[in-house]
Amino acid sequence: MERSPSFRPALGLAAVALLTGALIGPDEAVVSSARPLGPYIEVRLAGGSDVAVLLPATPACSRIARPEASVQWVGRGFPGRIEAGGEACEAAGILDLTLWRDRRPRPDVRMLPRKTARWTVIHRDGRRALLRGRFELAGLVGMAGGIDLVAVLADEEACAPILAATEGYLEYRASGREAFRLTVRNAKCPVLGFARPLPESAAP
Repeated sequence: MERSPSFRPALGLAAVALLTGALIGPDEAVVSSARPLGPYIEVRLAGGSDVAVLLPATPACSRIARPEASVQWVGRGFPGRIEAGGEACEAAGILDLTLWRDRRPRPDVRMLPRKTARWTVIHRDGRRALLRGRFELAGLVGMAGGIDLVAVLADEEACAPILAATEGYLEYRASGREAFRLTVRNAKCPVLGFARPLPESAAP
C-alpha cells in the first residue's frame, strides 16, 4: 500500500526524534543519586530515561533532585530539565558522554577530531576535578559553547599531568568507551562530562 505524502514528513520527524534522543513529552524517572560537585549537583536518573546530568546547586534544584525522589525528565532543549512539585531545574551539563554520543547521529568525520584545549582547574575534591576553558569539540555531543565550558575529569593519579597543565589536546572518538579525552604529551585522561559555567549568583 502506498503511503500518503503527509505520512512521509511525519515519519522523517519521528526518525529525527529517535536519533537525537528527543522526548515528545515528560518522562517519569527517579533520582537514583545526587551528590555535590563544586557549584553543581551530579544527578543520575533511573526510569524511562537513564540520564546523568549536572544541575546548578541552587535551592530549587536541590529540592527537586533529592535521592529517591520521583521527578519528570523533559528532554526538549539541551540538555533538558527536571520537574517536580511545580518546580523546574534546567540542567547545566551532561555526564556519561559515551551514552550521549551514542544517542546522536555520528558526525561525518574522516579523521580523529583533535583540537587544542586550554583550561584552568577550578575545583578538586579528591573524586572529581572541574576544568574551565576552551573545549571546542564538545559540540559533537550537543554541548554548545565550547569556547567557554567546564570539563569534568576524575581527580586521580592517572589524570594528575592533565590537572597540572593548562594546555593540551581534546580528542573525540566516534566509538569505544571514551567519547572524549584530554592529552598532554604522553598523559591521557577521559573527559567525564561537560557543563556550562554558572553565573556567580548561582554558585552555592
